[in-house]
Amino acid sequence: MKIKFEDSIKKCGPVFGYKSFNLDRTNCYGVRFNEGAEYFCEGKIVFGPHGNGYHFTERMEDTIRYSGNPGTGAVRDVLIAKVVGSGTIVEGFDEYNDYYDMYSCSKIFIERFLERDEIISMALNLSELRMSRFVSLYRLNKDELELFKRKSYMVDRAIEYYQNYNNDVKILKYEMKRND
Repeated sequence: MKIKFEDSIKKCGPVFGYKSFNLDRTNCYGVRFNEGAEYFCEGKIVFGPHGNGYHFTERMEDTIRYSGNPGTGAVRDVLIAKVVGSGTIVEGFDEYNDYYDMYSCSKIFIERFLERDEIISMALNLSELRMSRFVSLYRLNKDELELFKRKSYMVDRAIEYYQNYNNDVKILKYEMKRND
């Protein structure tokens, strides 16, 4: 099934959020981003995989979906930065997969790259659904996995399926739907 990304509302900035990067601080096009720097994109701003602009999300765990090996279902090794989008901002959503509050903007400021322990700490304080989404996307080491185990049945199933590659565990789409 083809996933349709929708552009919904043009927003007035600034919008605060998160953007994920490869471990070398590059995006999926190989462009390197620096902490404390602002970047500008020309042309019509459009959200989506073939859009134009700097893409980011409001929720930290949602941005992981767009780095590493998007679309493969594999957990990813990524860096996450706090960002501020401004200029022309278009809000997008993927209703099929229940992702909302995603943006494409003409200007983005890379406030700072989050430390790994800060990312883990933030994730440990997420709701059950958001924590499940996080462990389904972000590669965790053995010690980190222990921190997430037994948080909830849904989180444990996500760990088993996505982190431990146990295909006997079934994850139903409605279990990963946003309800908070």
